[in-house]
Amino acid sequence: MRSTVQMLLTGVVAVIALLAIGVAAFGGVRGGQAAALALAAMPLVAAAACLHAARSVSSASRATWITITVGAAIVGVAPLVPLARGADTIGLLLPLRLFLVFPPLLAAGIAVSLRPLRAGSRRGEVTLDAGLVFAAAVLFVLRFVTEPLLEAGDGTLDALTSGLVQSSAIASFFALGLMLFWRQTALPVHAVGGLTAAAGLFTVGTVLAPAALAAAPEPPALSFLGVWLAGWTAVVYAALAAQREPIAEGPAASGWMADTLRHVAIPGTVLIVGIVLVDAVMDPTMTLATASALGLVFGLLAWRIGRAILVAERLQAEQEEVSQARALVELSRALAGATELRSILSLVAAWTVKLTGARSAGVELLSEDRQTLRIEALHGVDGGRGMEFPVNGSFTGTVVRTGRTRVAEHADEDPAFTEAGRRLMGRRPVAAVPLMFRDRALGALFASKETEPFTEEQVQLLEALGQQAATAIENARLFEEVRRSSLTDPLTELANRRHLMEHLSREFAAAARGRPLALALFDLDGFKAFNDARGHPAGDEVLRALAGCLDQQTRAMNLAARLGGDEFAVVLSSADAQGAAVYVDRVRRAFRTAAARFGGPALDVSAGVATYDASMQEVKDLIAAADRALYQDKAQPGGRPAG
Repeated sequence: MRSTVQMLLTGVVAVIALLAIGVAAFGGVRGGQAAALALAAMPLVAAAACLHAARSVSSASRATWITITVGAAIVGVAPLVPLARGADTIGLLLPLRLFLVFPPLLAAGIAVSLRPLRAGSRRGEVTLDAGLVFAAAVLFVLRFVTEPLLEAGDGTLDALTSGLVQSSAIASFFALGLMLFWRQTALPVHAVGGLTAAAGLFTVGTVLAPAALAAAPEPPALSFLGVWLAGWTAVVYAALAAQREPIAEGPAASGWMADTLRHVAIPGTVLIVGIVLVDAVMDPTMTLATASALGLVFGLLAWRIGRAILVAERLQAEQEEVSQARALVELSRALAGATELRSILSLVAAWTVKLTGARSAGVELLSEDRQTLRIEALHGVDGGRGMEFPVNGSFTGTVVRTGRTRVAEHADEDPAFTEAGRRLMGRRPVAAVPLMFRDRALGALFASKETEPFTEEQVQLLEALGQQAATAIENARLFEEVRRSSLTDPLTELANRRHLMEHLSREFAAAARGRPLALALFDLDGFKAFNDARGHPAGDEVLRALAGCLDQQTRAMNLAARLGGDEFAVVLSSADAQGAAVYVDRVRRAFRTAAARFGGPALDVSAGVATYDASMQEVKDLIAAADRALYQDKAQPGGRPAG
């Protein structure tokens, strides 16, 4: 974290640098000596800051700061010797050449701080990007530094100076590239930012160095002086930051500036190549080394573009996979919130169209005898719901029998389709997957497209949808079975008392709003004597016989239930007293016919009917009225024996 002291020291260094630039600009020869003194003082300040950082930081980055300290100390001490002897600005040329020693040492210090990259693909990308940038740097230096030095030929710049300029420029580019592309270092975030800025500034300063060195006997060029002083300021800032912050976990060179520089690195390389080509058109002379570097840059650039295309395609595929995975998760949540089988099938068909880009999709389920498939849900096309196809001799039947996915490019040309299936699908591409729960087939999920055939990825997605759908369908069936068990009497398979009360409460509320309602209670006569004489298994048969009569005579809108023992109840919606009496008479006649086959003690059924009236406040009032009517029926003179 940048502290107040750190910011204050950096500001002081920056002020000193600006004062030195002003003196050099307006102070003549003595100003040049003052500027040289500033160029000596700033590296010494940087060396002191880096030495202090080396003593304060952990061992992981200590070697980095020691290396930079040595380079800064060499650059800072060198100009003091001629100054002590009273040398003028011309005598400063040799010390200025020594400034070019620092960029290689800075690059070495940065390289020491790098951590190994864990991902192999990341190493390849970094190596290629760095190689491309460095090749562009070499091309730029050869064209705009080396060739002008060779053309000068006036003896002002000797071979040592030319070599130092070239190596320093390339080293500066190298250090900048390491900070931009490697990112994973043993340095804090702001220290990385400071060294990145320093490497960039020294890169610019080194490129300007030939002009500054060739300006004798005038003072060093203002641009060269200012850029280098700014570079030393960045080094001081980085050293101070290293003492105040913890080492970054993961990539350290983060932030919008570093990201922006990384993003413009490759376009910048292309720009350098363009500048070189334009310059070559204006000045066709080009050395063999420059031409070779240009060819190398073109080769690396082509390689990098190819890799970028592959990465983009891979990224697009991964994004599609992520989108599909998210969609499958959303479908899972939607299916988890649905418990009714019909809703689940509709959701599956709709999501299949949405995820696969199909024109239509549907779900077929096996019948109980497992001989036919029936379309239970269809999305994207009108009609077709409720159609049935044989398991033996149909497209989806083949999928169910084999348990394998089947794809047809044109439905009307596939021999597995029935005539009805061809009319439904036409000439469209069709794909179907089996709905398998464990090793048991439940049906098939199918989809059709408009014209283009299904891709391998779409078929795989359809299979994933089929797996989710099969699980959801089985869960819905289990839920329905559990729900039915909780509301059904296991012996007679009529509604149980709980189901009766729920249904009767709803009907009672409707009756209070004006709809007619009747309740009929039934009780077996002679059932105890029959049970004692024939046994409980025979008694259970009698109960099932009466339940069958009630079920046969009761309309779908009404509800027949077993209250318990030999007592039954039927809720008659929209029925008055006369209609309820007719219903009771039909049940009695049907039961007497059914009871004749049992033999033994005589069996009959008593019944009591009550209709809703406004005086009734609760459901129990209606039940009590029907119960009273039942006992009146049993107590009639000459009536049926009590059960």
